[in-house]
Amino acid sequence: MGWGNKIQSLTAASIAGTELFSAVVILKPGENSHIQIIGNSDGTTDNLVIAIYATLDDSTQNYDTVAMTKFELDCTDGNDNDVSVMVSGVYSYRVGCVRSGASDTITTNIYYRKDGVGL
Repeated sequence: MGWGNKIQSLTAASIAGTELFSAVVILKPGENSHIQIIGNSDGTTDNLVIAIYATLDDSTQNYDTVAMTKFELDCTDGNDNDVSVMVSGVYSYRVGCVRSGASDTITTNIYYRKDGVGL
């Protein structure tokens, strides 16, 4: 099977002092998810801190308190900056975003595609 449709999981969110989260994505066994995160800052100070949280739970969606991966996207040039990451091997994930400092607001969009392969 091929890649599925491109789906937006966070739409033009204004990232400031509180971590905001994407929609939840559930993966079937053997599926992968290609995620693209786009950030654009109104200033020149803060980066976008991106964290991916996983859960084993179905109904309660009790996500890990510590991210399975965390990194920063440089958003200090005033342009759209984007980064891609692959997620696999988890039941469900969501992406958290917060700014690295206390100055700028970062407009953020997140998209994903699942590869459509399930065991």
